[in-house]
Amino acid sequence: MMRWPLTALLGLLLLGCPPATPTDDDTGDDDTSGDDDTTGDDDTGDDDTGDDDTGDDDTAPVDADGDGWSVDEDCDDNDPALNLDDADSDGYDTCNGDCNDGNGAINPLATDMAGDGIDQNCDGADGFDGDGDGYAAEFTFGDDCDDGDPAIHPGAPDPCDGIDQDCGGDLADEADDDGDGYRICDGDCDDGDPAVSPGETEVICDGIDQDCDPFTPDVPGGDGDGDGFDICEDCDDGDPDVNPDAAELCDGIDNDCDLAVDETCTTDSFVQQANGWADVLFVVDNSCSMTEEQVQLGADFSLMLDEMDALAMDYRIAVVTTDDGEFQAGEVIDPTTVNAAATFASLVNVGTNGSWEEKGFEFGVEALTLAAAQTSPNDGFFRDEAGLRVVFVGDEDDQSTGTVGDWLQQFASYKLNPDHVVLHGFSGEGTGCSGVGGNADPAVRFTQAITATGGLSFPICDLDWSPHLVDLGAGVDFWADTFPLTSTPIQASLEVEVNGVLVQAGWTFEPAINAVVFDLADVPLNGDLVDISYAY
Repeated sequence: MMRWPLTALLGLLLLGCPPATPTDDDTGDDDTSGDDDTTGDDDTGDDDTGDDDTGDDDTAPVDADGDGWSVDEDCDDNDPALNLDDADSDGYDTCNGDCNDGNGAINPLATDMAGDGIDQNCDGADGFDGDGDGYAAEFTFGDDCDDGDPAIHPGAPDPCDGIDQDCGGDLADEADDDGDGYRICDGDCDDGDPAVSPGETEVICDGIDQDCDPFTPDVPGGDGDGDGFDICEDCDDGDPDVNPDAAELCDGIDNDCDLAVDETCTTDSFVQQANGWADVLFVVDNSCSMTEEQVQLGADFSLMLDEMDALAMDYRIAVVTTDDGEFQAGEVIDPTTVNAAATFASLVNVGTNGSWEEKGFEFGVEALTLAAAQTSPNDGFFRDEAGLRVVFVGDEDDQSTGTVGDWLQQFASYKLNPDHVVLHGFSGEGTGCSGVGGNADPAVRFTQAITATGGLSFPICDLDWSPHLVDLGAGVDFWADTFPLTSTPIQASLEVEVNGVLVQAGWTFEPAINAVVFDLADVPLNGDLVDISYAY
């Protein structure tokens, strides 16, 4: 129940008015006990600590960066370096452009002189930069010749407009010193030569860029044939096979662009005369067990001669033993030898008193070395153009010191083309043999050497050697297929003619022996003229 003060009651009574229910406007009061804040009481905005009035703002001001300035005052409440402090008392704080609030001589109104490395007026430049182009004005000892125009400063583009945009101090780039109608700023790349300007016609391959066009400085024609050389280097830009890197061919054309035609060409000529030329060396075992074999070889040898004569072979035949490299009786049998079969039978009867160490490889090589040097008694046998055939005859294996491979290399060394050396033999072969003709030990080394050269191997134990000697007569034949060159050729330039007719197949060039080698089916015949032309 509300209690009315006595004086109020008295007043109302004197006025004759009954007391009315009071309306309390509690805006801003502290609503202590007794105030029930009923309808009509507007407590909005009061700050009564502890009351529960909705909408009452009782929190402290926010200062996120802790610089002492609230978010409502601070220009950047996330950066403590930006605030309203004026630490150096120069009238500017960091929120209002002071770039060094610890130095009163640095603020937006300070005078900034260029060259001291200090931005006194806080405009981002060392010196006064009125137009904001990054260059200080000249009056502050900077190098901006017009600090009121950001398009004018050192390094600025300087068009042909009569203005010194790049602050060079002159308009030299707008002069036309050579009077060709083009200034440097118009693109004249040589203002001292009236024949050089953007309007000139390019002269090809003179080393001068007449039209000032960097894309066609001296080669408007480019590389027409795609060989990697432009028209200034290529003597025929329409032929990719003609350029400074091309090989000079023997074709009447300056292929390598050196102003000389076919300057390194030559022709090696040969007359084919070595078909059937065969030098045949027999290496016969002269140990104590070889009597019957020597007789058998001599008795049937006429069959081998008949086969060689039938093939019109030009042969030379000599005999040595497995312990002596000198020719027996110093004799060399050829197609002119009278009674050649009987002569051979006599030569091959080498006896049986020789060494028990049969060294066929060693004494075969010794005999050929003497023959190649034309040393008596082995002279008159060896011919460079002939095929070389070595026939081993023995009932035991070779006992020479060294590997089979080493001996094969020595035998091959006597000919330019190793294929022209072929080894044959009568032996016990790989497993040894026994028969009516006798017995023989395995001849593993002889068999390996014969097989490696593609030769013929016959069992020495057979009673009848006649078919073997017929085969051997055909097997020693030789076709002159190799033609050595006098110089090392450019292989692409090689041309081969036989009797004046160009031959494009059936031959190859072998770099290892620097020779043209014909396939067996295409070997030129006796008397044929072989011309091999090439550049080198």
